[in-house]
Amino acid sequence: MPWWGWILAGLGLVSVLAAIALTFRTQVMFAVRFAKTLVTDQRVPRPLRWLIAVSLAIKVVPFPDFGVDEVVLVIVGLVLVIFYRPVIRAILEEMRAVEAARVGSPGRASPNVKTQPH
Repeated sequence: MPWWGWILAGLGLVSVLAAIALTFRTQVMFAVRFAKTLVTDQRVPRPLRWLIAVSLAIKVVPFPDFGVDEVVLVIVGLVLVIFYRPVIRAILEEMRAVEAARVGSPGRASPNVKTQPH
């Protein structure tokens, strides 16, 4: 392969890795905002909010937890999905609407996107 082929292959690899990193960062930031919303939203019962907050706080502190926080988060997640599905769905829809408004705001919109008058 000629030298310029190696350069093109390297640039292609760097661009793919950058795209993966940006996608991963976006997903992690969404998960953090979702966890914060679950902990602060009044529609989620207070005991579940406390369990989520304590379990996530244990993740941050370098403390041997013996996997208890993962078990608690799985149980809380199952309870939320089974018994509070409409609440979770409403919270997700609100978060997506806020994210769409933030991305589509006039100051940050791309020039090719046309906005409709109100």
